[in-house]
Amino acid sequence: MKKISLLIYKVAGIDPESIEIAPKVDKIYGHHLGVALSFTFIIVFMIGFYSFSYIGGRSIEYDIATNSFINVKSNESLIFFLSVLIAFTIAMIITLFDRMLFMSDWFHVRPFGVDKHYSVPESATYGLKKLFRIIIRIAMSLAVAYSLSIFLELKVFESEVLRNMQIRHLEDNKPIYNDLRDYKKELEESKENLNNELNNELNILQGDYNIILKNDPSDLVSNPDIAKLDTKIINNTSNQNVAIQKIRSEYKDELYSLDQKREKHDQSILTISKEIETYKKSRDAEIAGYNPENLANISGKPTCGLRCTYWKKQIRNASEKRDDYIALKNTITSQIKHINSEINARIQTIDSNFNKINQELLKNKNEITDAIRKKFVGDDEHRDKVLKRYDAKITALKKKIIKEEEEITLRYNSKKEALFSGTEFKPLTDGPLSRLTALNLLKHPKIETLESKTIIKFSFWVKAFVIFLEIVPVLSKMFFSPPTSYAFIVQGKVGRANIEELKRNEKEVSEHEKEFFASKEDRLRQNHFDKEKNRFYKTLPTNKKSDTTN
Repeated sequence: MKKISLLIYKVAGIDPESIEIAPKVDKIYGHHLGVALSFTFIIVFMIGFYSFSYIGGRSIEYDIATNSFINVKSNESLIFFLSVLIAFTIAMIITLFDRMLFMSDWFHVRPFGVDKHYSVPESATYGLKKLFRIIIRIAMSLAVAYSLSIFLELKVFESEVLRNMQIRHLEDNKPIYNDLRDYKKELEESKENLNNELNNELNILQGDYNIILKNDPSDLVSNPDIAKLDTKIINNTSNQNVAIQKIRSEYKDELYSLDQKREKHDQSILTISKEIETYKKSRDAEIAGYNPENLANISGKPTCGLRCTYWKKQIRNASEKRDDYIALKNTITSQIKHINSEINARIQTIDSNFNKINQELLKNKNEITDAIRKKFVGDDEHRDKVLKRYDAKITALKKKIIKEEEEITLRYNSKKEALFSGTEFKPLTDGPLSRLTALNLLKHPKIETLESKTIIKFSFWVKAFVIFLEIVPVLSKMFFSPPTSYAFIVQGKVGRANIEELKRNEKEVSEHEKEFFASKEDRLRQNHFDKEKNRFYKTLPTNKKSDTTN
């Protein structure tokens, strides 16, 4: 138990020897300060760890395929290490700062019951000095707490902040993402056509392989008529895909233009709908005579006067305007449906024509196959060789399909890197500065919303909570701490140590002065002798002076 007490005293910056001779209430108070500082470190560390748990090692990117944001680079170990390091550093600095404040207070506290021995001017001066120190310390604590609360807000409102950042990122880079989306669509169509061709060829090979596997004639492999028919079937299927792709390309620009117009009308309808909701709330608030959402231009009187009529007119005008946009949108939707119907009709016609050709070719192939089958005589050895040859062709074709898919993916990634590395692209950076910008936009939008009011209110309580945790230990120490003998004991020890040091310094100075003045008398005596000698030499003739000198 004694070791724990010594540890608590060290945390609080208390001298164990001095506290041992102090009253018991001082020991209780010392334990209280040590525990309070320990909890200050723990709380600040937890706030710091939580607030900085997103810094470093993470990169967010928009994925067109899934229409969502994903973490492309997330180094969890680095994030954890940085969070612990930053939180420990901040907690240690603030705890040591509070500890230094507590230690300095012991030398600014008067002993209990001696105030009556001081004059009024002395007491007033002491009070002013104490007030100045209190103001400085509170200001420093407020600055520290406010800074911590800002980083804590960026984490508390993380989901709202990231959503705002993502929306602005998509708006800023809309042309780039549209280009990338169109390019991806082209690659997917090309990939689909290529896969259809290769899969058709693969199916033909696989069918012939199965025929041979069932002891059908080996002459099927080397028959030139069947090979020609297979080639025609493959070419016919390829031409069918090209024709369909050509039809889609004819309507591509028109459909894209109509789709952009419809999207623009959707945005207008959404904006007007929000305005109508605001107008309705203002109308209802004017009629009811209360304003729970702090809406602008509300009289507060329960009546439907000029302002109520104004809001009704605004609702009617906005509703008519929205209906116009809805009508335009429905017209465009009908045009898109008509075009898609026309495309599907043309594609069905093409499919019907090409399918007839394929059916005719397959019919011819089956006739030749049946004719050969009638002449078939089993040859297992030759059949095994043919099967191996077919198996090699099928394996090579499958590898070709995989390679083509990899090449398409590589082309897409190259295009994406080229667009994202351009000067027009604005990347999404998840850092304190970008989060703070997004949070300010949420707090102060162009049109005040219930969400912005709620965020501002909750932000105030977050700041108040952190400030409370930071400032309470200091305030309790300065305003509500009990009178202690420990402060007087420490002041006496330091004072006696200073007096002893001054006496020792005075003694050393006195001995130094004696040595200094003794040597000074010798120097004065020597200077006087030199002056008398020079004066004597000046009275002598030149030749006698030189003889005397010699």
